[in-house]
Amino acid sequence: MAVADAWSAMTSGHPYHLARSAEEAIHGLRRSAGTQVDPIVVVAIVAESAAEEAVA
Repeated sequence: MAVADAWSAMTSGHPYHLARSAEEAIHGLRRSAGTQVDPIVVVAIVAESAAEEAVA
């Protein structure tokens, strides 16, 4: 749940910060993997993001 929440927070625009690109969000998740979030879940999210980009 924490990874999905972090992804949403980073890729959605808010009055206090602009939305980050998927590439920037992936970089942020990878930095947090193993300390703040589960690295296995990060791998799954990154794979899903790559699959979505391939379809688009």
